[in-house]
Amino acid sequence: MRFRGETLRHLTCKGSNRGFTLIDVIIVLAIIGLLASIIVPTMVRYIQSSKLRRATKDVELIGGAIGAFYNDLGDWPVWQVGTARQSGDAKAALLYGPGTLPGQSGPPSGDTADTLLNQLGINTPVYPTNVGDPTLQYAWRGPYLEQFRADPWGHAYLANVKFLWPGNEQGNKPVFVLSSGPNRAMDTDFDQTGPNMVAGEDDIVYRIK
Repeated sequence: MRFRGETLRHLTCKGSNRGFTLIDVIIVLAIIGLLASIIVPTMVRYIQSSKLRRATKDVELIGGAIGAFYNDLGDWPVWQVGTARQSGDAKAALLYGPGTLPGQSGPPSGDTADTLLNQLGINTPVYPTNVGDPTLQYAWRGPYLEQFRADPWGHAYLANVKFLWPGNEQGNKPVFVLSSGPNRAMDTDFDQTGPNMVAGEDDIVYRIK
């Protein structure tokens, strides 16, 4: 008996192993470039907007802390030494936070200055002497800020408090807190006497009074 042999054919699939062509690469790069042109500006605007929101919130918090200090003590945070709070004692016209002073090497117009941390965080105030029994009315409840930090652009927040000095509060002279904003330069005049005030350029300003 003869057996008929069958030849088994192994089918070989020839797979395609060709790489990307230059046209493929160009198309991919074009798509990436298109997506980047849409996403990057959106991200930049979002980051900038976030910084502006944070600076706006911060100047409001600092202004509120100065107001809370006054409510607790019947006095403003202007004295360079907390235990020396008589009319002739040293006072600060400018309060500043951590960070680089914006667009200048010292306080505006050569004014005397103190830190926000000292005034609202670690100063040791005493009660005013002209309010009857101060122990029944006034008490230090600081610190008045949870954190003391630079603005989102690395510069110091500034508080103009010269018009909070005793005898210097008459009229509606502007007292305010500011961030110098994205241009990192202080553009608001600290010597303006009001009653209206003008905020300069891109400064972010919160008016206390």
